[in-house]
Amino acid sequence: MRSHTNYRFTPSRALAQLCIERCKSLVPLLVIAMAITFTSSAYAQFSITTDNDGNDDSAAVAAYTPPGGYLVPASTGTRGIFNLTVSGNVTYTYLGSQAGWANTFTSGGNTFTNQNGSTPTTLYSSFTNYTAAGVFGFSFNTTNNTTGGVYNGGEYDNTNHPSFAISPTATVNGKTYQYILDYKDTYLGANDYNNMLIGVNYSAGAPEIDGSLAPKVGFLLGCLFLMFGRRTQSIATTDLLVKELA
Repeated sequence: MRSHTNYRFTPSRALAQLCIERCKSLVPLLVIAMAITFTSSAYAQFSITTDNDGNDDSAAVAAYTPPGGYLVPASTGTRGIFNLTVSGNVTYTYLGSQAGWANTFTSGGNTFTNQNGSTPTTLYSSFTNYTAAGVFGFSFNTTNNTTGGVYNGGEYDNTNHPSFAISPTATVNGKTYQYILDYKDTYLGANDYNNMLIGVNYSAGAPEIDGSLAPKVGFLLGCLFLMFGRRTQSIATTDLLVKELA
């Protein structure tokens, strides 16, 4: 039977000094990484900006139950610019469309298409985009309407063009949405703002930290282990490895 020997690992003075110097330079980076993590846990804050032009910026949103779906209740929305004051993840959910024209909703390269589109979106499908604080980007468009569409931050309250309203919290099929975006695709006929309905929810999140930070933090943790870990260990399975490395 192989006998086992206790090996005492004592880092050289030069290595210890190197670890100390590197730790001093990396501590600020570790603090920054921790700050980003804790900041990301803040609650969402949405805001709506109107143009204060004297016109009524409210919009009556008609109730709608899509085929095979669930009621989206009537509401009073606000026509304006939709802002996010805390960076994070914004999830959009397709809640239905009462429209004779082909409408789309697009944000961050993702698109919902109503039942008249070439590839209709399944009800309650969703996608999530990380969104920086400010006016976050999305748009509605009607492909067979010469007046086009509307984007967040664009012309939103002209009765002669498509527009959208922002409705407060609503529950659809047991799920609560913080806001609902209500699209009106035409200046002709009813202005019911249910030609496309998109649920909006926020969740905390942070952008990826620079990948170059990962090995530096790993080195820092390794140094801390060497400096404060036990220097004497009796581990049978490391016996052969230590001897071969000597």
